[in-house]
Amino acid sequence: MSPLLSLALTRRAQEDTGRLFSQLVTSFALAGLIELLLYGMHLVLFFIYLHLVLLNRQATPKLIFGAIVLLFLSCTIDVAFTLDSIVNRLPPAVEQTDLAALLPPDRVNPKNLIFVTNNFIADFLLLYRCWMVWGSSYKYWVMFIGLFIVAETGVGLYHAISLGTTISVVGRFYTWAILAINILLTSATAGRIWWISRAYRSALGKRHVQVYRQAVVILLGSGSIYPLGMIIYLALLGFFPLVKYVLVAIPIRLVGIAPTMMIVQVGLNKFTKQEPDTLTEKDGDNGSYDEGYEPQRTGSQRSTN
Repeated sequence: MSPLLSLALTRRAQEDTGRLFSQLVTSFALAGLIELLLYGMHLVLFFIYLHLVLLNRQATPKLIFGAIVLLFLSCTIDVAFTLDSIVNRLPPAVEQTDLAALLPPDRVNPKNLIFVTNNFIADFLLLYRCWMVWGSSYKYWVMFIGLFIVAETGVGLYHAISLGTTISVVGRFYTWAILAINILLTSATAGRIWWISRAYRSALGKRHVQVYRQAVVILLGSGSIYPLGMIIYLALLGFFPLVKYVLVAIPIRLVGIAPTMMIVQVGLNKFTKQEPDTLTEKDGDNGSYDEGYEPQRTGSQRSTN
């Protein structure tokens, strides 16, 4: 090979490397901006939730309140890592043309661990809501799902602390497990509420049946946001690897937005309709009734009981 040809090939390789680095940096910066934008949405939803809690303190389950607050604090720490990377890590990395300096292990590992933690909290909230709707009659089924969530979280932790190309299969399995759990629990909860609205429609009346149908719409709408982000990530990552940071940023933020939005929408719907208190006691084998979801007793039913 002639020296001129070798020089030309070397220059071409440098140009390709520089172009690839520029695309990756652009993708990283865009992902950071998307994270900040979605975090702003989460911030607004969180303060709306706090406002609803102040309006109805006694009816707010402490377990849900603690989970929502913990989820928000965890997401805030995660965004702080992202902001630090954009402000303090991005300029030196661009100057040195060193992508490794942009994503060192001391930044990647905490974000991965935070995501696994946030996903566990979100899954727990879905499982808790499902448990309250289905009741103790189905406790073994709910416990089985809970064990699967624990196993899923263990796989996620392994993936988070074992960075490298050899665990890509583990990462994909974890993502598919997240998708399956969210679809299953959301569908089970919404399906149960829909069934109750049909089974008790003669006693409830048209107005209350409409309330529970709206609850189903809220659950399916809010519950589909996070799985949709996961589907987009899985579908497009293989075709557009250069925008992987953008694709990852979406579910990272949606894991905190989706459960908060679901609870806020239910709370707003309850205050807008100004519904009276609902059943909270067991009804035979039909399970326990969760506030805001289950059929309400009419005046005649109260007098007979």
